Amino acid sequence: MMHWQAGQVAGPLRSWARTRPLGPMGDAAAAAAWALTLILEACTVTDPDDPRFPALSATTTEAVEHLTAARAHLQGIHDTAASITSLLFPPHPWPE
Repeated sequence: MMHWQAGQVAGPLRSWARTRPLGPMGDAAAAAAWALTLILEACTVTDPDDPRFPALSATTTEAVEHLTAARAHLQGIHDTAASITSLLFPPHPWPE
């Protein structure tokens, strides 16, 4: 059920990200949501006889790649926010 619910979020985000720029926050959300979907899918493979078992390593590798992309987008947002903050509120030297 959780895998299905994650897919309901990840599917549209991923589709939109492929057709138009979502900006760093939207791209981070799309990557993180898809990674969660893949992780939850991997969690449902509990038996070596499951037909998805041979692809388990590839699925988890893809999830890591999407999490890495999400982290990069979020780091970019963080760095931009820090730059803007330093421009708006420059450090003031304290009188000695």
